[in-house]
Amino acid sequence: MKRPLLSIGISREIKRNLLSGTSKTGLIFSLFTCLLSVLVVHEVLVIDSVQVGAVNYQESGANIRYVSAEGRIDGAGCESLSRNLGISSAAIRKIDSGLRPTVMSSIPIEEYVASTGILAILDTAQFKPQNTANAGVLMGKPAYDYLLGNGNKLSTSQGELNISGVYEYPDDGRRGGFGYAIISPELVDTKPYDECWLISWPESIEANSLLNTVVIPDSGAEDVIPQISQLNTTLGNSFDGEKLFTSRTSKFNYLLALTTGLALGASSIWLRRLEFSSMLHSGMRNSQLVVMQILEQSIWAIPGAIVSVSIGFLISGKYSDNLHTINLVTAQIVVFALIGVFSGVIITALNMKERYLLNFLKKRE
Repeated sequence: MKRPLLSIGISREIKRNLLSGTSKTGLIFSLFTCLLSVLVVHEVLVIDSVQVGAVNYQESGANIRYVSAEGRIDGAGCESLSRNLGISSAAIRKIDSGLRPTVMSSIPIEEYVASTGILAILDTAQFKPQNTANAGVLMGKPAYDYLLGNGNKLSTSQGELNISGVYEYPDDGRRGGFGYAIISPELVDTKPYDECWLISWPESIEANSLLNTVVIPDSGAEDVIPQISQLNTTLGNSFDGEKLFTSRTSKFNYLLALTTGLALGASSIWLRRLEFSSMLHSGMRNSQLVVMQILEQSIWAIPGAIVSVSIGFLISGKYSDNLHTINLVTAQIVVFALIGVFSGVIITALNMKERYLLNFLKKRE
């Protein structure tokens, strides 16, 4: 009469398999952990590359757009664009007061006045304030490094200027003219400006339309069309982070993890089919075999998943700006891998038959 194995018997069998090396736990654990970690790390690095691209795009000023129409920009209208969600704007006018620095006076310095929104634009574009003084002018870092190097007082032909902030403006493809310059923030004036700058993130699809609304119609016989441009075109005319994320090369890594887990789970049972068919012949039921193998294969599957997800979390910690998304997709990959493992174990164990043993014995005759 066949007797089902008791739970204590299953525990002893699992222990015996582990100690004897029959279950090959160490080998399967190493293989599973390596394959899963590769998928996790690949996902983290791909998502990070999208994030790095977004940061570079912003730091280069590529998300700053402006409309040029000399003496035809409504300053108040330009400033009001900032009321739209995710948008900062400022009206800018070039002036020529004959200002020259006392040092290197042969080299003129560009001068601009801008509505106070320029402070938000410079800050959003990752420009760095030199100090927190409220009064004074903003100065391009190339000019600051060349003329001062330190301090916040610039001696000029018109007296001493207080430098309240220094903004980054490297030669990285962005429009020239503002690196060796000073900008004087002011309350918006009724006098028309020359340009309206707009910065948005995520980039507004209505940016160009909004900029067109601040242009004062030309009263002349020939209406000159205002020019809408991008501050830096070297990184493309737009950055669609959502599209880059949804079309990333790693977006199906969770399915690869599912397939990998399924293959390893099924293989861990199928490669021992002679052993398990013998157990079935001795009285074990398939349901007992399933329980025993879920417990036995958990010994490598769960630690492997923990190691892999820990590696993913460790790497993703470097990218705090997108930490939630990275950790979410990392966890998704690991969960699907475990689903694959236990699905493979259960399906293969349920389909294990006594005849595998009989066929083996027949072939040996």
